Amino acid sequence: MVTDLGEKSDLDVLDHLVDVAGLRVIDVGCGGGRFSIELAKRGATVVGVEPDPIQAKKIRAARPAQGCTFVQCGGEALPMDDVSQDAVFFFYSLHHVPLDLMATVLSEAARVLKPEGLLYSLEPLMTGSSFALQRFYNDETEVRTAAQKALHDAGDTLFTEAERYTSTRSTRL
Repeated sequence: MVTDLGEKSDLDVLDHLVDVAGLRVIDVGCGGGRFSIELAKRGATVVGVEPDPIQAKKIRAARPAQGCTFVQCGGEALPMDDVSQDAVFFFYSLHHVPLDLMATVLSEAARVLKPEGLLYSLEPLMTGSSFALQRFYNDETEVRTAAQKALHDAGDTLFTEAERYTSTRSTRL
């Protein structure tokens, strides 16, 4: 079953679904660190991991947010102990993982999660006018489809429960 949350910003969806205060979390593929910082502002202790060396250097050089650290590594080799994290987040990042590593990255997320831990993946769907326009210069159909399949397959084998939500991205900041 898919629950439609209506029109919400990405952070409104997060706040609606998860209270991260007090949680130890990993933000895989954190890019510029926006979501990592937002998680920290909400009371989480966050490790943002970024595989791209240039982006990782930039985010580490920026003024760090309290409760947030950044490291360079890929999601296939998280520098955390087994069953040590409350949540692993993928904010628009799973579809950027090389296709041959998607299952490995999700297995690695399962490895570091506590038994009651949460895997949160925010992935764009292949619908709407924005996707239709972007396809002309950046067609992500294959990688987005692979990310959805990897999540479905991992849900069947690595995680005990799976919930799926959709929303229409709000233009509000």
